Amino acid sequence: RLIRRGARLAEYMNAPLYVLYVNNPDHSLKKEEATYIEKCRLIGRELHSEFLEVCGDNVAQEIAHVVNSYRITQIMFGQTHRSLWQK
Repeated sequence: RLIRRGARLAEYMNAPLYVLYVNNPDHSLKKEEATYIEKCRLIGRELHSEFLEVCGDNVAQEIAHVVNSYRITQIMFGQTHRSLWQK
């Protein structure tokens, strides 16, 4: 949903869409997480976005680096849905 909303915003602004995933080298992905990321990659491809995957343990620093490198002006953040029990 978030990627589709971002695509609509990018289209409205006549701007490119980037989908960013920050891979933490200290955290190995579970099968469900890897499947979710691949699904995001495919949705992004359908919506003509560029999927960026960077590796780092400081998520904020990696996001700031990509924002500066690509001169990004609008950012939408999302997180996986977790139940109250998981939180």
